[in-house]
This record gives sequence, C-alpha cells and structure tokens, in this order.
Amino acid sequence: MRHDISELEDKREEFGFHSQRSAWTQLGDRCNVDFFKMVHTKFCNTGVKQLKKTDGILTIVPEEMRQVATDFFQDLLSAKALSSEVLECRQRFWDKVCPKVTSTMRQTLDAPLQEEELAEAIRTLPHTSCPGEDGLTPTFFQEY
Repeated sequence: MRHDISELEDKREEFGFHSQRSAWTQLGDRCNVDFFKMVHTKFCNTGVKQLKKTDGILTIVPEEMRQVATDFFQDLLSAKALSSEVLECRQRFWDKVCPKVTSTMRQTLDAPLQEEELAEAIRTLPHTSCPGEDGLTPTFFQEY
C-alpha cells in the first residue's frame, strides 16, 4: 500500500512537470498577459532571504536586513578607516564601476565635435533600430 502511494506521488510530480512545460511552450513564448503572469510568479519568491550581521548571526527580519545592508554600503563608500574585508570589497567595486580616463582620452573627449565625426556616426546607425526618445528613427537622420 505504501509503495503504491509513493508511486502515485511520483506520477503526479511528473505530470505537473510536463503540464508546466506544455503551458510554457504554448503561452510562455508569446508577449501576452499569460507570459507576464508566469514571469511575475516565477520571480516573486526571489530575493535576499537572509543576511549575516556583523556579529556573524544570520537574520531574516526585514528591518534588521535593511539595517545590515545600509551599514555595509555606508562603510563601503565612506572615507573612515575600514577593515581589510571592506577595503577589498570596495576595491573590487571601484574596479568595476570607475572607468579610467587617460589624459589622451580626456583631450579627445573634450575636443569639439567635428562634422565628419557626426556624419560617420549617423551613417553607421542600424536601419532597423527603434526610434529614440524624440520619436525619430535612424533612417530619418540618415535621409535628412
């Protein structure tokens, strides 16, 4: 009897898997209400579930997690004396965020825009791009 129940549960799980796969195949690839419902449901349960406080204890309380994150980033971005862990994290952060501009690059960037540069930039715009914020397509600029 016990064996039959577990076999039935396995079949139910397999059916659920195939049912979800079928629904995704039929509805998921279309940009419609069903697609956004599936995506919303899928990503509703994602996010940070817990954080480790400075004393090493994990917390799941939202207010404490908010405070831990706020304190961490204030320490990371402040000018006070920092621990080696925070210094290393800050360095990795700035390595990815802060672009390095050399003096040669600065001269090029500060130089006045040349008409040939503008013409070349417009000429290389893709014809199939969507319009920008002004509502004008690249083809408009290339034609006129």
